[in-house]
Amino acid sequence: MKNWFSNKYQEAKQSFQRIFKSYLLELITSIAFALSFIITNIFFEKWQETYIDNFYFCFPICFGIIYSINLFTQNTKQRYLYYISFLIIPLIYLLKIDMSERMFIALITTILLIYIAKKRKENIYFVSTIIQSLTSIAISIILASICIGLLYSILESIKYIFEIELVHRTFEKIFFGFSYMVVFPIIFLIFDTKTERKILGDKLDTILIKYILTPAFYIFGIILYVYFAKILISFSLPQGVVSATAIGFLMLGLVIKTATDSYEKPFQKWFFPYFSYYSIPALIMLWIATMVRVLEYGLTIPRVYLLLSVIILTIWIIALLFKHSKKYYILSIITIIIISSFTFIPYIDAKSIEKYSQASRPISEKDKLEEAATINYLSNPMISFDISNYKQLINLIYNNSEDKDWHYSSDEKKIKIYNDKGDNVFKADNKVLLQEQIQRLGISIEKFKQIKDKEDYVKKNPNKFFIKDTPTMTIVFSNINFKNNLKDEISFHVDYILIK
Repeated sequence: MKNWFSNKYQEAKQSFQRIFKSYLLELITSIAFALSFIITNIFFEKWQETYIDNFYFCFPICFGIIYSINLFTQNTKQRYLYYISFLIIPLIYLLKIDMSERMFIALITTILLIYIAKKRKENIYFVSTIIQSLTSIAISIILASICIGLLYSILESIKYIFEIELVHRTFEKIFFGFSYMVVFPIIFLIFDTKTERKILGDKLDTILIKYILTPAFYIFGIILYVYFAKILISFSLPQGVVSATAIGFLMLGLVIKTATDSYEKPFQKWFFPYFSYYSIPALIMLWIATMVRVLEYGLTIPRVYLLLSVIILTIWIIALLFKHSKKYYILSIITIIIISSFTFIPYIDAKSIEKYSQASRPISEKDKLEEAATINYLSNPMISFDISNYKQLINLIYNNSEDKDWHYSSDEKKIKIYNDKGDNVFKADNKVLLQEQIQRLGISIEKFKQIKDKEDYVKKNPNKFFIKDTPTMTIVFSNINFKNNLKDEISFHVDYILIK
């Protein structure tokens, strides 16, 4: 037992020494992000909200790209690229990757980039290398979460044993920054660089592929081809909803096909070696369904990504027809180029394409009615509010019939606020109140109607749109909901009011 502990200690010590020696810039990046996150959130919260906002969520992307550049340039003449790779951080900051499809795509691209950087170009290593990175990420997240749990336990023990009053919010920021921006990357580097799996074939892999993914694939296939037979008989066009089923079927097929390429014996040799041929009808149906939606309604952000998904799937499926030992490596590079170009390059990104497409498309009466009937659910993004000039902050309870608490009632017509004596202290017509909020933004009602992304627009002016000032109080709305016609289904929700 003593020798076992000694060996494990030596292994851990060697792993840490190797990490600090070979991945120094990654560690500096992690510590810099952690310190910046902790300091700005504790001491400069307003500055952080204004200038940094969601950028800290981009830490895995910055870290992953720097790590990839390190792997790319090891033992090469281009090693200097690693030493200046920290410049990727301001570049990603300028790209303003918020919590949306752009963040999701950036994370997928980063994982594919790590696979490419490992230079395991043979097809048999494709899935195993990606699984290794995903496993390293999962283990690191679990252990970092355990770390934050242990830190909380220590904090609570100190609090109760020594009877000390501690500001939990401050320690939350410190624990989060340390656990997920220092502990997580170190553990990831240890696991992702320690050993490399050559091929699949473990029991877990076999169970996942043979008994979970493959049955799901066949179920998707049966549903899809029964529907395909139905539209052939009825001579109708495939519905837009078939796109999700077709993409699920084709992606599952690709995952199983690429994963089982490393098996010693062909997996289900009657089907998967010929997957490209069997998938042609599904691919045709997917193209028709996609183009019908695009031609009828124009390109929107979801339809741009749907079209990109169809193009990428088509390239992968056609590539399976050719025998090339490094095709998955090349296909991964092509995928990164296509999806990144239409996500991060200005003027050809998905948002710009939507803008050009919708601006040039004639709007029918049906579209106008649908647009007018669209409901907006706008939430107040403000985390903090300056209450220094107010006497009292009061939380409101929704539809409380008792007189002892401050409360409010809200329906599609009016909003009313009552004090703790049951007296009505504020009343407003919802249509008039909504018009006032729009006017506070400094634009006309008609111009506000024409704004496509109203949520994004009001996020830039939360202290105008979500505030109602009266002589005695300031009302802070938590949600404002309404149809695009600005006449129906208007409702206001209040978290708190500030008494002057």
